[in-house]
Amino acid sequence: MNITQQYEQITNRIITGTKVSSMEYDTCEVLALWDTGAMKSVITKKIAEKLKLVPIDEMTMIGVTGEAKVNVYAVCVVLNDLEIDIQVLECMDMANFDLLIGMDIISQGDFIIANNNEQTIFSFRIPSMGAQLV
Repeated sequence: MNITQQYEQITNRIITGTKVSSMEYDTCEVLALWDTGAMKSVITKKIAEKLKLVPIDEMTMIGVTGEAKVNVYAVCVVLNDLEIDIQVLECMDMANFDLLIGMDIISQGDFIIANNNEQTIFSFRIPSMGAQLV
């Protein structure tokens, strides 16, 4: 599985379209922000409600705005044809996107950002090609 996206300028945010589904197979198309600074992936409360998700746990999340107790949900994140079953945290709102893809997903493959000729190219692939990248 490979996702590649080209930006016509140097960008400081990698945002891709993807899908999130509940274990009951309801699915939402969402915009996802890729965040290497986040340990866990996060969805908005709006998407959790739309998918009628039931919390499986509660966790303390520490973010830029401080600490908060949040719900934890089991979801499937669909990247192209690859389905990744994962537990995500809930947050109230995230500006222009509904899914934050954290290192719990990113660390499963190769995450590449290249900047050249005033353009950014982003690529993510699973499985990892490991040492073949060099």
